[in-house]
Amino acid sequence: MFLLDSSVILACLDNEDGARKALSLIEEGAIISTVNYTEVIHKLRQRRISPTRVGSFFVKTNIEQISYTPKQASESLKLPIGRDIQLSLADRACLATAISLGCSVLTADRAWAELKLPIKVELIR
Repeated sequence: MFLLDSSVILACLDNEDGARKALSLIEEGAIISTVNYTEVIHKLRQRRISPTRVGSFFVKTNIEQISYTPKQASESLKLPIGRDIQLSLADRACLATAISLGCSVLTADRAWAELKLPIKVELIR
């Protein structure tokens, strides 16, 4: 089971490098935080792409959306920050959720692999 970063969904929707790998791993079971789902919708709207496209993708791939909890929000503040690594709110939400669930996280963000985390970070490219 993987918790998905929004970068994975965007890579799949845009058929970017790593999309095939992402789709094969998503087939094994995947979830996404409502925070990262919101980020995907926001980025699509910025590009003037209909948010229904992501809804169809989620139905087709059986990705489950899970709520972001106050406990996870508190845990996100404890995440390490490297000198060259800055984490956005959505990044922190994704990582804190994965840590709280004890599952691996799937991302296209290579910088995450440099963080010292108690979970596995799987890169799609």
